[in-house]
Amino acid sequence: MGMMKSTWGVVQFRRSLCILLMFGWIGLAPKVVHGQQLDVQRDLAFDRGILAYNQGEYASALDYFTTSSSPIAPFFVVKTHVAGQRCTPAMQMLRAYRPPTRQLSESDLRLISHEQYVLRSLCQVQARELPLATLTLMHALREPLSSTLRTDIENRLQSLVPFLLEHEWTVLQSTDLSQDEFSRLQQYRQRTRSLPLGFTYRIGVYLPFSDPDESIQQIVRSMARGLTLAVEQANESKPLLHLEFIDSQVVRPELLAPTLDSLRVDLLVGPLFTEEAQASFSTLASRQIPAIIPFSSALPLQEAGSPFFQWEPPLTVHASYMASYAFETLGLDTVSILSDRTSDGYVASQIFRNEFSSLGGIILDTYFEDFAANGFELDAFTERLDPQWWMDQSQAPDSVKELLGPYKMELPQAIYAPLDGVYESTLIPLLSNSLDALNS
Repeated sequence: MGMMKSTWGVVQFRRSLCILLMFGWIGLAPKVVHGQQLDVQRDLAFDRGILAYNQGEYASALDYFTTSSSPIAPFFVVKTHVAGQRCTPAMQMLRAYRPPTRQLSESDLRLISHEQYVLRSLCQVQARELPLATLTLMHALREPLSSTLRTDIENRLQSLVPFLLEHEWTVLQSTDLSQDEFSRLQQYRQRTRSLPLGFTYRIGVYLPFSDPDESIQQIVRSMARGLTLAVEQANESKPLLHLEFIDSQVVRPELLAPTLDSLRVDLLVGPLFTEEAQASFSTLASRQIPAIIPFSSALPLQEAGSPFFQWEPPLTVHASYMASYAFETLGLDTVSILSDRTSDGYVASQIFRNEFSSLGGIILDTYFEDFAANGFELDAFTERLDPQWWMDQSQAPDSVKELLGPYKMELPQAIYAPLDGVYESTLIPLLSNSLDALNS
């Protein structure tokens, strides 16, 4: 299946990484410090908190750490908030936290100091403050660190720095980084991009959740369930993806902008159909938020700078492939075409006709009509599927028609009908009923 392409450079690449994640690519997640690594007094609540933390049960872990009497428990409360993507309280606690120096060994204090830098940078990354996160990690390298901890910081920098934009580099140049430190960052800049450590992608699911149409609801429920399962699977090791469900029946495309801004969405799945996608085009493009549209195939959405990707190929690509598939794979050699002349399907019909004919196929009949104007009337098309209709239109004498009776034109083997939106939901059932009546 094809995907529409656009060229936004680094910004789009950074935001679009979550598309790759949905297909199973999971980057390296930040490591955590286990309680067993710390030479401190522990109690049962603390040990249970560590177990819950490592299993991703952050609410339970928070309860255990809060009730623990271990001197290191307050720090794990902070860590748990960060792991659960609650960075606002975590940052407040980090600013106020002072480790109990009399109860901790020198190695424990160094480990906590390292973790404080890491947790602060993770929250800054989640807040999309990438220059600030870079500066935090560079400051961490100024501290006395073991080779293991230093390598951990450098790995995080190498993951983060390639995603900095030009204006963000300008910001870093005005900070307290030395020339040597800045040169080191420049070296990281050339590295191959991978998933930034600690980055959590927010995926907006923009679908008509409250649409009363049961057929639409079946689609929406299936998509929501599939996305939820995919995200749960991706998040089994560490939380990387977060879904935000937005009801397109409530938040119309023209009112979408403030919702995207408040939720800080990186990627949008939806809208469901062409009209809504066209209405949200400028909102998404101006914010450089890529959107995966499940069923839309409108030609205007393919123009340069488009924020849209498609799970299905656009109609123009679909038409060419369908012609080849019909002739070469299905073995069809006679086809009729039905299309609305005011829709994108009309262009697809021309492409299908040319491709099918070039392969040696025969187009028995083409019917292009403005269906909205004629009340979605199909009789003029379906009656031409009856071989007797062609005989009735002939100007030949009845005696000749009688002789030609055994050689009546056959029905087409298939009908190519590139319909979408209201044309699909209205015309396909009508066409199906007409064909059933004709066959009977």
